[in-house]
Amino acid sequence: MTNSDYALDLIRDGQIVGLGTGRAATAFVQALGERVKSGFKVRGVATSEATAALARQLGIPLISLDEALAAGGIDVTIDGADEVDQRLDLVKGWGGALVREKIVAAASRRLVILVTPEKLVSAVGSRGRLPVEVIPFAAKLCERRLLDLGVKSNVRQADGNVFVTDNGNVILDAAVPPLAQPREFETALHDIPGVVGTGLFVGMANDVFVQCDGWVEAWHAIGDDRGGRCQRPEVRTLAASATRSAAAPSTVLRVVPDAARLSQAAAESFVEIAQAAIAERGRFTVALAGGSTPKRLYELLAEPPYRDRVDWSRVVIFFGDERCVPPDHADSNFRMAKEIMMIRLSSLSAQQVHRMQAERADLDVAADDYAALIAHAWHVSSWTGDPPAIDLVLLGMGADGHTASLFPNTAALDEQDRWVVANPVPQLGTFRVTLTAPLLNAARQVMFLVAGQDKAAALADVLEGSVDLQRLPSQLIRPTAGGLTWLVDQAAAARLKSVGPR
Repeated sequence: MTNSDYALDLIRDGQIVGLGTGRAATAFVQALGERVKSGFKVRGVATSEATAALARQLGIPLISLDEALAAGGIDVTIDGADEVDQRLDLVKGWGGALVREKIVAAASRRLVILVTPEKLVSAVGSRGRLPVEVIPFAAKLCERRLLDLGVKSNVRQADGNVFVTDNGNVILDAAVPPLAQPREFETALHDIPGVVGTGLFVGMANDVFVQCDGWVEAWHAIGDDRGGRCQRPEVRTLAASATRSAAAPSTVLRVVPDAARLSQAAAESFVEIAQAAIAERGRFTVALAGGSTPKRLYELLAEPPYRDRVDWSRVVIFFGDERCVPPDHADSNFRMAKEIMMIRLSSLSAQQVHRMQAERADLDVAADDYAALIAHAWHVSSWTGDPPAIDLVLLGMGADGHTASLFPNTAALDEQDRWVVANPVPQLGTFRVTLTAPLLNAARQVMFLVAGQDKAAALADVLEGSVDLQRLPSQLIRPTAGGLTWLVDQAAAARLKSVGPR
């Protein structure tokens, strides 16, 4: 099954469909044309003259944007992208249709993006090219203003001539770095007189279908109301099209076929986040999870090719929680990670790994000492102040909805200040040492790894059920400024009404 097939499954008879531009969109339009030949009724709104010509050739009826708006708007737009980051922000426009693509997307209730894995990046701008459409009269002014922003640009050429868009404009290809704040950068670009539009699509995509080798990974943007439903906003104006902001970080649900592919996807994301952190800040900090699901991830990270793509000498490792056992005990999260991964990484020294000393008699002191260790790693004077931002926090989720050692109806769920606590867990008859929600939610990126049918009911409750933090502690995890990704297999996603099994 291809990502075009996934997109076709979303289209209903009688709908108005936005038709994107580019290789991936062309494959979808061709598939849609075959369905139309069999009697399927849709109307299309094309994002380029090339797509319009293809649609007419295939017999897909076309209407104008004005006609679509008069009929209530575009139901769904299917398009491609040149970059997709962890938050589902996009770079588009390498094919030159960025302005019409953005207008059609803004007029759509749902934007679905079809890509292949090489388009996935840790941050938009990572491939170093951002198209900016400008009116020809202002091209030189726009080029100079971009340079004032620290960005070099060139007027796009095609076959030895200046490339002209369907709107009669020209494109400046801006050599940008990875963008930590793409919305702010987009605003700065739009402040330049003569800029018509940019290839930044921030907070606009609802779904991304990634065509892998023989399978498809589905990414879905989850609404901020904790309802778990993919955002399907009403018709949006271009100025108000973005649904997420720095104050309302993105939550992304990624669904893969099985646990093995979950581990592969997690390893790829781990490497990309590590590379970006090291490039930007000189080191990569990560809090590892215990449990069965991360084991295969750790194995992959200790093997080529993933091992060789990370500078492990610049990695600093912490742990999300620990059982109250010695570090050589079979139940120790530290031991699991050490034996499966850390001892196999020759450039990772023992000084870079910080375990929780949960075997100590006084667990409160052990928790306080671990918080002090974290504070020292970020040169924070007081560990009771604002918690530092760990680059990546890996978490699992139990069938009861717990994460780390934040178990249902336990004292740690109410913690507002301390970063690390000893948490009594009566249902297990034991204590655990765990990071708390204030520290976990300060992370730059949190990634849940959830696999197996036994997690399906809890996952549906956490993502689509009502908010009940005492019963479902995983709902506590809502990063204040970072991203949140739920990477799950189809078995775990089986009860999600907004996704459904494939």
